[in-house]
Amino acid sequence: MAVVTMRGGAADPVTQAVYAVAAGALLVFAVSTASTTAARGSVIFFKICPVVKSLAAALLIAAIAL
Repeated sequence: MAVVTMRGGAADPVTQAVYAVAAGALLVFAVSTASTTAARGSVIFFKICPVVKSLAAALLIAAIAL
């Protein structure tokens, strides 16, 4: 993502498409992590992983909107 942003800038449609794909992938991974037994275990890092991935996806979507 950094290379695409440096090459085309934040307003470039290709950059925004890359951000959208990355945000979608993060959301899919967040749902996948939340639905497995890893998120329901006793390890705190696995419990907060879906939240962190969702927040990262929200930031990417905000970057597209701005």
